[in-house]
Amino acid sequence: MLSDVGLVEEFLGVRRRVACLEARSAALLGRIEQRGIPAVEGFGSATGWLMARTGDPAPVCRSRVGVARALRHMPLTLRAFSAGNLSEPRVRVLTAAREFSPDAFARDEELLVAQARRLSARVFPLALAHWRRLADADGALADAERAFERRRLHLSST
Repeated sequence: MLSDVGLVEEFLGVRRRVACLEARSAALLGRIEQRGIPAVEGFGSATGWLMARTGDPAPVCRSRVGVARALRHMPLTLRAFSAGNLSEPRVRVLTAAREFSPDAFARDEELLVAQARRLSARVFPLALAHWRRLADADGALADAERAFERRRLHLSST
């Protein structure tokens, strides 16, 4: 029987191995898409192919395909993911950051991966939001203006 400490260590070890397997799965999916296997097998997209092969829902498959594509341009993220140092949800968040500003992400990837590894689930999105504002101040201002314009107040007598 495992001690409490042993139980926690075993759990964390399993989570690292899961991340390694998810990274390998993403790498394989990226190669499958690059080789055009989904099209050869009659599918219109890698997402459709993945849905048929795994039975997972469209949003999950779309996310996995997006991560597989993005990792081709995220070498430090891929390395940390493959080593089990980043979970798949953290990689998805980093992928979204890269989509926001690919050039700024390439410049800051080392810092962002380090933050993804170190910061809590509550603080990391705040750090990324700050990075986004610094990476594209004009875009952040436009996002803030759109959010301001969408504000509404609805009052009802009931």
